[in-house]
Amino acid sequence: FHQYHGGATTGGDQGDREKLMSTLSKQYRDLRGQDYSPPQIEFEVIGKFKQEASPFLMNAFQKIDYKK
Repeated sequence: FHQYHGGATTGGDQGDREKLMSTLSKQYRDLRGQDYSPPQIEFEVIGKFKQEASPFLMNAFQKIDYKK
């Protein structure tokens, strides 16, 4: 699920978002004892997707570091 509709961290103006993200990052550090980093997992693409999603998928695939 992705909040294309302008969710809690994607809606509003940039200044508000930066303040919110700073607060959320601090809370994460306080709880976990380290900064957030995305999980490093293997993945599979299963099933079908609509052609309209292709640009978004290609953008995501291009960001993958396959050397890890």
